[in-house]
Amino acid sequence: MSANASLVSTDAEACVVLAGPRLDDAAALALKDEWTPRIERHGDKTIRLDLSQVDYLSSTAIAVFLTWHKKIEARGGRLVLEKARPFVFEVLSVTGVPRLVRVSPLASQALAC
Repeated sequence: MSANASLVSTDAEACVVLAGPRLDDAAALALKDEWTPRIERHGDKTIRLDLSQVDYLSSTAIAVFLTWHKKIEARGGRLVLEKARPFVFEVLSVTGVPRLVRVSPLASQALAC
């Protein structure tokens, strides 16, 4: 597993992946390389990306999330970005990500989707 993400749990309906703490350009590209094959394998599920540990989020990381969203949605699954810290939530909101992907600062809101 990389230092950028770890699989927390998986079942028939969802995978939970814990990301962070720093998703700068290099870390985002490493995350993409390591996790895209896994995302594609489980794309028919809900992929819940836990952002509670993320304290820095680059535009490259956002591009990775949007690419994953397209891949997952094409397979009938769903990407949920959950537990975003206020700063991360604001960055995602300003860039328009919530118009495409479910983003929540609270796990309970993300689970209610």
